[in-house]
Amino acid sequence: GGDPVLGRGSFKVNCPGQLTAAGQGLEALDASRLPQGEADRALLDALQRDAFSYMWDHAYPSGLAFENNRYADGPATTGGTGFGAAAVVVATERGWIAREAAVDRLLTLTAFLRDKTERSRLHGAFPHWLNGVTGATMPFGPQDVGADIVETAFLMQGLIIARNYFDGDGPEAELRARINELWHDVDWA
Repeated sequence: GGDPVLGRGSFKVNCPGQLTAAGQGLEALDASRLPQGEADRALLDALQRDAFSYMWDHAYPSGLAFENNRYADGPATTGGTGFGAAAVVVATERGWIAREAAVDRLLTLTAFLRDKTERSRLHGAFPHWLNGVTGATMPFGPQDVGADIVETAFLMQGLIIARNYFDGDGPEAELRARINELWHDVDWA
């Protein structure tokens, strides 16, 4: 039985430092010890938590996602930031972070995208890479003007997921307004 590609119980997930709901360490998740059907859920839980943790713990103060973590003021990835916004929604829904903390992080991110980037020069689009501290475009080379419609689409996808999820008043309404402004400003033509 089990997955025809992977086979039942053929994966092990290492999550150093993660704690289960009972406060026990989750150093290794061995799917062979789980009842059938629970292994898939356990794998998805671990992957979702790890994806969220990376985006939450290893982002610039602006909320932009690191392209990699070797540079203190280097490239942030635009598309990866969109994936991070979606991961924040998952984490909120799963109860891993407070709703208010999620909204605060996304308000910081959207203010940075609105106020610190060269999006107006790029017809509302964003570059593949941004400086995670200053918001300056980091082009691939001398002929690159910076705008990347694919990375912009990934960013907007994550932001639209967040816009649709955070449907409350006050700060959540402000978040929706900022996201609407950002994605409506993109010249998709």
